[in-house]
Amino acid sequence: MTVDPQPGKNPLAPVRAKSGSGAPPRRAQLEHDWTTLAGSMVEIRKGEHSIRSGRVECVASNGSSFWIEANGVEPRTMFTDRENLTIWINTGPPWK
Repeated sequence: MTVDPQPGKNPLAPVRAKSGSGAPPRRAQLEHDWTTLAGSMVEIRKGEHSIRSGRVECVASNGSSFWIEANGVEPRTMFTDRENLTIWINTGPPWK
C-alpha cells in the first residue's frame, strides 16, 4: 500500500491512503518504542516512502530489531534500528 504522508500536517493525525490505491483510510501513530510492537500491524517507512507493511512477528528484547511475518509473496523480513526507519502502528480500524 502506498501512503500519502500529508506534508506539513501533524504526524500523529490520521493517514489516508492515496486515492485509487484501493486501500481504506486508517489511523496510524509513529511508534518509537519497538519493544511493544509484537503482534501489531505496522507500516515501515524510510523517509516519506512506505517500504513494507504487515504484522510484527517478534521483537528483540532490547528493541533493536524485529521481524515482519511472511504474507503472500512477501518473505519474512528483519528490520533493525540502524536502517533509519520510522514505524507507524495501526491504532484502530479503517475509518470513513
